Amino acid sequence: MVLKRKRDIGNKGVKRYQAFVQELAQSGELLPVDAGISAIRVIEKCKGVISMPFTSAALYLREQGIQSVYFDPTGWIQKDDRGAHGIPILSGIDELRGWVASIFRESPEHV
Repeated sequence: MVLKRKRDIGNKGVKRYQAFVQELAQSGELLPVDAGISAIRVIEKCKGVISMPFTSAALYLREQGIQSVYFDPTGWIQKDDRGAHGIPILSGIDELRGWVASIFRESPEHV
């Protein structure tokens, strides 16, 4: 799993979140990518991408044939929200896990 943040916020972030990200990175389960690197450069190497609603990167991905979804952990966004422009919106961890599993079933050699 790769984590690409939009910008570097330094020490301004939530300490618990920063510790969680660092723990995942040290375990080898997460590859943090410097905020200064182009998101397009990162995602063009991926099989599937999970974005938080609503980002323009997901629209670009669709044009490139890369599977993309929006993830709404709150469940507040309606599945048919016009802002998604037809990109699936997943709500809840079970939907997210199912989508990730389907990506790896289709092509386990990709990230």
